[in-house]
Amino acid sequence: MGREYIGDISGKFGFAIQDSCDIQNLIEGILYEIEYEWYGCGCNIEPELLEQKNFCDECYETYEAHYEDVCKYIEDDEKLYFESSFINFYINRIKHYEKLVQKLSEIKEILPNDIIIEFNKIENNEVIKDGYNDIFKDVYDKINTYQNTEYKNKYTFDKLLEYFLRYKLGIQIKYILEKQDTCFVCCEI
Repeated sequence: MGREYIGDISGKFGFAIQDSCDIQNLIEGILYEIEYEWYGCGCNIEPELLEQKNFCDECYETYEAHYEDVCKYIEDDEKLYFESSFINFYINRIKHYEKLVQKLSEIKEILPNDIIIEFNKIENNEVIKDGYNDIFKDVYDKINTYQNTEYKNKYTFDKLLEYFLRYKLGIQIKYILEKQDTCFVCCEI
């Protein structure tokens, strides 16, 4: 259970802790793009094509054939597509990298030093692209030692965990942007 993110990096958002739009907390001013799907076939449609296409021409020969197949699922407006349960972030090194690094630096000042030490051990390892990898085990073990405490008499465990998860997501993105010009992340909402 839980919402995932996939693309150049992968992982799971923290249940009841981390928003699906958390990348916006890492990179000021970045916007996401809503994903759309065709009823019936489930194919994706690019947002810029919504006004040009009225049916999936990859799976159906005509609007009428597509409509007939899915009419029981659609509203009165007869649009054969709907907003999917995903949003996409297109992160660009030139435009976003410095903002990301600045935010990671700010979060580093909040997180306990022993957690940052654990992150530093894995930060440049290619497997950090996979948020499910066991390489994160020691970092998770370390954050869990702060459960049932208030860090610096200021941060509850949930708030500390929010920064922890944001930092993890941020170093995954940073790793990609240090290797290539863009980082694509598709987030389940």
